[in-house]
Amino acid sequence: MRRGDLEYQDGVPWAGAAVDVTPIIGDAKGLIEVFTGCDLVTGEDLGWWRWAGLVGLSELRHLRHVDDVPSPRTATELRHLAGIATGGQRLPIINGAWLRGTQGNVGRIPGQIANTLRGQKLQSFDHFQQAFWKAVANDPVLANQFTAANRANMTQGNAPFVVVEQRSNFFPGQSGRKYHLHHVTPISQGGGVYDMDNIIIVTPRYHEEVLEPDYHQLPYDPATQRGEEIRP
Repeated sequence: MRRGDLEYQDGVPWAGAAVDVTPIIGDAKGLIEVFTGCDLVTGEDLGWWRWAGLVGLSELRHLRHVDDVPSPRTATELRHLAGIATGGQRLPIINGAWLRGTQGNVGRIPGQIANTLRGQKLQSFDHFQQAFWKAVANDPVLANQFTAANRANMTQGNAPFVVVEQRSNFFPGQSGRKYHLHHVTPISQGGGVYDMDNIIIVTPRYHEEVLEPDYHQLPYDPATQRGEEIRP
């Protein structure tokens, strides 16, 4: 029986009645496709989703097909997206030695560099790296901790070379010979691409060790610049 616009079966509203199944065909082609389930021109099987939309299942028309939902972006894609440099408000100003370890293995972004970069819009993470090293080259305290050749590299936005002992064949080309900017919380796990609290400076050799599955680099305490490497 019917009560208003709802159809009842045994006194219970029939769920199918809430869906408007009135065809919205509009022409003979649509009519034929409704009954054959195939595209009249290409012969392609319409599939349930397209067929349902063709016959006018109004509720389904307001849903997004699974194919329309964007897939999560990869870390590589995120590194190539524009963004704004953020964070670093608590990073200490470096007035002395910067990179830690016997061979300058690792260090945080200096507070004065974070202050320079914060709020800048970058076209990609490569652009961020260029801006970072140029800022380091413009800071006398930091720049004087590198060789003249490395200072020249940094003024061009290029990363400086590491000592021979800190090189690694794990990375291709010059990537195995120059300093890296490493995300403590991986981008693929939600780490901020341009979050300067999430970025450390590492040598290729140290970076390779960080990437070992048995190790994880803990974030440094911005107030003390201390961190540690532990087995999980």
